[in-house]
Amino acid sequence: MHAGYLLRPEEHVAVALARDDVLRQGGAAIVKPAWEGSSKGIRSKCLVHNRQQLADALAELRRDYQQPILIEEFIRGDELTVGIVGNDPPRVVGVMRVLPNEPTEDFVYSLEVKRDFRRQVRYEVPPALPSRIVRAVEEAALQAYQVLGCQDVSRVDFRLRGDVPYFLEVNPLPGLNPESSDLVILAGLAGWSYEQLIETILQAALDRWNETRSAAKGPNRAAALASAAGPHE
Repeated sequence: MHAGYLLRPEEHVAVALARDDVLRQGGAAIVKPAWEGSSKGIRSKCLVHNRQQLADALAELRRDYQQPILIEEFIRGDELTVGIVGNDPPRVVGVMRVLPNEPTEDFVYSLEVKRDFRRQVRYEVPPALPSRIVRAVEEAALQAYQVLGCQDVSRVDFRLRGDVPYFLEVNPLPGLNPESSDLVILAGLAGWSYEQLIETILQAALDRWNETRSAAKGPNRAAALASAAGPHE
C-alpha cells in the first residue's frame, strides 16, 4: 500500500475496507481528499488504525468533499518538505523539517496544526539530518518535479522513515501567504526574502513563456503553446 489507493466517488466504502492491507498488518493509514491543498480535509481523525475508523473517515470526507479520496499508508517518521523553483534547470530552495513541539510517534501535519503552527510546531532549515539524507531528499524532489511536469514552482512533501524518504505528494501551486505558507517559511529560513521568492517564480514563468513564444513561430506553434500552459492553467 506504499502507493496508496484512490477511492473514486462512485465506489462504495466497502471497496476500501477490502483493501485495508496496512490496517490488517497492524499499521495505520491516512485518508484525505485527492484534490485539495493547504491540508484542507486533513484533520487528526484522518489518521486511522482500524476498519471502523477508516469507514467513518471515508464516509465523512466523501460527504463533505464529493471527490476521490486517497488512502495512503501512514509513514511514521520526520515530516519534510522541499521547495523548488525554476525550469531549466529547476533548483532546490531548501529542505524543511517540521517538528511537533510535543513529540509524538503519530504526528500529522494537519489543518488544526497549521492553523496554530506558531504554538504547535517548529521548523528546521536545513534539517538537522546527515548530509547524504538531505541530498537524497533533494534529488527525489527534483525527480518528482520533472517527472510530473511541474513548472516554475512547487513544494514536494516526504516522510523520512529511517534513511529512506517516502514521497507523499507534490503541490504545484503552493501557498504564498507571506506569514503562514510553508514555502514562504522555508525560503525565509533559507535566507530568501519574500520579494526574492516571488520575483524568482515570476521570472521563471516569464522566461518559459518567452521561450515558448519563440518556438511557436515555427510549424509546431500549437504544440508549443499547449506546453507553455502546462498543468497550472
